[in-house]
Amino acid sequence: MDKLFNQIIICFLIIISIIFSSEIDNDYLSNGREAFFAAFNESYTPEDIKAASETVISVIKNVPVYISDAVTTVNAPLKYGSPIDDEIKEGESAGVYSVGGGTVLSVGENENIGKYIIIAHGNDAESVYGNLETIIIEPMERVKKGELIATYKPITDKEFYYNFCNL
Repeated sequence: MDKLFNQIIICFLIIISIIFSSEIDNDYLSNGREAFFAAFNESYTPEDIKAASETVISVIKNVPVYISDAVTTVNAPLKYGSPIDDEIKEGESAGVYSVGGGTVLSVGENENIGKYIIIAHGNDAESVYGNLETIIIEPMERVKKGELIATYKPITDKEFYYNFCNL
């Protein structure tokens, strides 16, 4: 509920900023104001509003990924890190880390890779971590490169599973 309230306040502040920006002589702001007021002069059906909302949500949802990609692109050789501690001592758990910033798409369990996590990193890149002992993150959560997301404990019949792919 707090998140929704914050989003409403931010939208309200943006609208107020656009309305009161008429004092500023800037082409980008002028074009934005014109588009904003033109949108209010249209007649919209509920279907139009739903379609526009879905588009806005999909764009806004990916903004953190775009920012993360822009930041990691600056340091291209360091873009993706190691998914697991280098040395795993027998009988001890190892930390599992996100190889890059992104959004957790899925957390679950199946018979092939046990407990797993799938993270979208933007630019159609995904990483999959499997045969995990414990999972620390939730679906739709944002993670940073190197953030602890799970633990893995070596078991004789289940090796740590990791896959990174560009779709």
